[in-house]
Amino acid sequence: MQTLFVLLLVGYAAGAAAALICGTGALARWLSAVGALVGAAAGLGLAVGACIGGAAFVLEVPALLGPAGGLAFRLDGLGALFLALTSLVAAPSVLYGATYTHAWDGRPALRQIGVMLNLFLLSMSLVPLADSTLTFLLFWEAMSLGSYFLVMIDGDRAEVVEAGQWYLGMTQIGLACLLGAFLLLEPGGTGRFAELRAAAPALPSGTRSLVLALALVGFGSKAGLVPLHVWLPRAHPAAPSHVSALMSGAMIKMGVYGILQPVILR
Repeated sequence: MQTLFVLLLVGYAAGAAAALICGTGALARWLSAVGALVGAAAGLGLAVGACIGGAAFVLEVPALLGPAGGLAFRLDGLGALFLALTSLVAAPSVLYGATYTHAWDGRPALRQIGVMLNLFLLSMSLVPLADSTLTFLLFWEAMSLGSYFLVMIDGDRAEVVEAGQWYLGMTQIGLACLLGAFLLLEPGGTGRFAELRAAAPALPSGTRSLVLALALVGFGSKAGLVPLHVWLPRAHPAAPSHVSALMSGAMIKMGVYGILQPVILR
């Protein structure tokens, strides 16, 4: 399973690199799509393996970020379900996008589409694998920023700029709420989810209620819960069609994943 995890990383990274260095034509579009398809296939294989194997996939990358600490990954049944969903939505969206984006041939924006689409898919795939506060928030924000830059592809149009501002504002409000919720759960620990789960029952009832409220706003804004959905009808039409499909079919489901995660809401 570790091989599939590495292939997931390499596939999306290669897709982004192909978009960056292979020009602004059909070759770049299709090489970028192939890299994304490899990443999606590896993600689906990893999800299926976690379900069939019966044991969670676990991987730690210590001290990768220096003083900030390392990254921790763990894929259980719930995470595997959302990783599989992301991978299944990614494949047809990427294939459609490889032809749909021919309208950007010869324009620098084609590079932005290819790079950001692969980074968006990579970060969205790693969110359900995160097993620490740092890992989760890092890829949560990368997912949000990647989709923002995709929404802003046609940023010379006033309605697109407005949509992007609404979307970016709501994502940062959501991020601030999630950061507050995690800090309240375990202000002085390592941020590992196992420690957060163990610490939650000992919190005062008022603190637990505040954590719940912050988490619902943070995850609910991503899931498009009313009234936190104000960005959604603006951003989705502004994004390219295949990006809008990914946002609707996979990204907002990450908000549902967060709500279902027992780390905060148990």
